[in-house]
Amino acid sequence: MAGFWCVPIRSSPPVARRLTPPTSLATSAVSCRRPPSPDRAAIASGGRFHAVYRHRASPVDLDDGPSGRILAAARLIFADRLYSGLTMDGLAAALGMSKKTIYAHFPSKEALIGALVEATGRTIRRRVGEVLADPNRDFAGRLEGVLAIVSTYLGLLTPPLVDDLARHAPQIVAAIDALKARNIPLVIGEVLRGGVTAGLVRDDIDIPFAVEFWLETIKGLHTPASLARTERTPRAVFDEAFALFLAALLTDRGRATLGSGRTAAPSAP
Repeated sequence: MAGFWCVPIRSSPPVARRLTPPTSLATSAVSCRRPPSPDRAAIASGGRFHAVYRHRASPVDLDDGPSGRILAAARLIFADRLYSGLTMDGLAAALGMSKKTIYAHFPSKEALIGALVEATGRTIRRRVGEVLADPNRDFAGRLEGVLAIVSTYLGLLTPPLVDDLARHAPQIVAAIDALKARNIPLVIGEVLRGGVTAGLVRDDIDIPFAVEFWLETIKGLHTPASLARTERTPRAVFDEAFALFLAALLTDRGRATLGSGRTAAPSAP
């Protein structure tokens, strides 16, 4: 997967459009630097490039100190070798750091990945907040920006990663679900309210109920069993399910506006 795939929101079946991703973290609009490579030989091998690339295209805000370095390196190993393949010994060797130093910041592998989940959530909230606060974006522009961000980060949850977490770290799966439960009502609710104001979303919709419906729908569709049955990635499920969800909420004007192709999401801001 050399580029992002984003799905325009239409009342008709979605059609994917290839987009050009940022070439490196240095060129993407986020406040963090390119993380150190945890395993240069592994990353250089062609078979492991894509997992690492996805993470570099979806950076997380981390501090400049030792804890940030640890999380940045762990994130790349986690992408490449999954939760079960991430070891404190391997992380220490990749960083040139003692395990004692790592444990001083993170008492366990579970705590380390939990901190990474929280940092990812904070980054998504910051980036989404910037899109929603942009006075130059109308409803369609905000929707595009929000979906581009959320879809990009969901692209990190590959089916093998989801399955590995379900087997070896169900507590991390619970943390990811809790992150969705905190963020989805705020983000989707604000987007829909903006759509009502713009006359593009129906004003007879109970927005809290619609948001709860969407939250429970995506939770069910993102289980390993559902992903296996539908033969889709979490990102593809999100894109296709949201297209169906939004189509039921739009006014005629909203369907005409968003069906014109405006919602083919750009690369995440």
